[in-house]
Amino acid sequence: MDVLTRVPRSARFLPGRGPVWERGSRLHGRLDVNEAEEVVGGMSDTELTVTMSGGGVADARAVVGVLEETFGTPAQRPRGEDATVRVATFTGEGHGSAERTEAGPLSAPVTVTVQGTPEAVRRASDTLARSFTARDEGAASGDQEQERQLLLER
Repeated sequence: MDVLTRVPRSARFLPGRGPVWERGSRLHGRLDVNEAEEVVGGMSDTELTVTMSGGGVADARAVVGVLEETFGTPAQRPRGEDATVRVATFTGEGHGSAERTEAGPLSAPVTVTVQGTPEAVRRASDTLARSFTARDEGAASGDQEQERQLLLER
């Protein structure tokens, strides 16, 4: 496993020092390879971060509601009526239903970015495409993670 690609995003990489965390973050200071393996070694196929822009908070909640069947209850839900970008984080496993979930109409097009393991991103994209009219806006892949952007309409 390439530890540097699995270190939390709050890390900065300094030449000759490796990953370093800012004071006040979950981890702080330098992390050696053994500690990094312990902290990041458990990435599962169900970890997913979803960011949504466009539409309102009700639209973001509709998107999250559709994903809950596949990924379970999110650890972080979208909130904030005045927010322009809303975030949901999934860390668990849902029922895995392959059926179309009726989400109801969206008030406006919603741009959704899903980020996680390639398997989680594929499952999220498939789930959203079954419930909304989805247009693939592109993807980017890293060593351990993938990101896909979709435009949802209904």
